[in-house]
Amino acid sequence: MKRSLIFALVLALLLAAPALAAEPFHPAYLAGYPDGTVRPLAPATRAETAMMLWRLLTPEARESLAGEQTCFRDVPPGHWAYRAVSALASLGVLLGGRGGAFRPDTAITGEELAAALTRAAGLARAKEALPGVCAPREVSKGPLTRADAARLLNAALGRSPGSPDDLAGGMRLWPDNRDESAAYYLDIQEAATGHTCIKNEAGQETWTGLG
Repeated sequence: MKRSLIFALVLALLLAAPALAAEPFHPAYLAGYPDGTVRPLAPATRAETAMMLWRLLTPEARESLAGEQTCFRDVPPGHWAYRAVSALASLGVLLGGRGGAFRPDTAITGEELAAALTRAAGLARAKEALPGVCAPREVSKGPLTRADAARLLNAALGRSPGSPDDLAGGMRLWPDNRDESAAYYLDIQEAATGHTCIKNEAGQETWTGLG
């Protein structure tokens, strides 16, 4: 192979590397249920929301917070969301209420999630553990559905596919989130699917791969 051709190939690879590295990875943070559904219109409980935020923590933060303990009387050790609640409480992102209760099975409200995201964006330790989170500009009122929570979190994270055509083929589809015309379709797929993407000038993303 001629030296000029080798040089051209090496140069092309070097120029392509920054573009490849610039594609951010968006981790999945919304999990489905054992029956295979994702339940967009079900209430987003405070425990489920803690798990969503916990999945968004950096791996380093999850490791460093693994030993944290919570004193919430209704989230004892052994509770399925114990480590998530403990970690987010330790960061000062999720707070309890009167009498030392966390109310894990109560639907989180828009005001509560907005306040949590505002704390996540403003507290130094939380900002490091939850990079890229911004305080929400719009706040939903009252209890949130899982789709509502995904929409609010996606907006706070700057995650926004413009249309179903911007998603990647081969992604998992849930039986209760197959209607592409549903208002929550894109938010649920964005929240429940790990992927890399590129963004256009308007900030809308196009998926480039699954992960």
